[in-house]
Amino acid sequence: MNIQLPALHLASGLDSAGPGRIAATVKTQGTPPTPARRRVRLHAGRGGRPLRETFSDPVTGVYEFRHVRLGVAYTVVGLDHTGLYNATIAAPVYAQPMEPGT
Repeated sequence: MNIQLPALHLASGLDSAGPGRIAATVKTQGTPPTPARRRVRLHAGRGGRPLRETFSDPVTGVYEFRHVRLGVAYTVVGLDHTGLYNATIAAPVYAQPMEPGT
């Protein structure tokens, strides 16, 4: 599935630009887990500098960061703006090559 979600670019310059993408799904805890809209932030693995921010899709829970560098260890932080759940962190996360033409 190829969904382009709007992302707020926090980092300036070309330090976070590249041919990769990071995508996953946000789901709430429970039985069964339910896709959810949550704030998701991408941080540089070294130093933890915030690079980008987006919201996951409210229906599918999918989020995506496009045009990120390959071969870099990133940290992805999911924040629950509703206050019901704790934040979740995934690290290290590595970008996958984007499909040609995307």
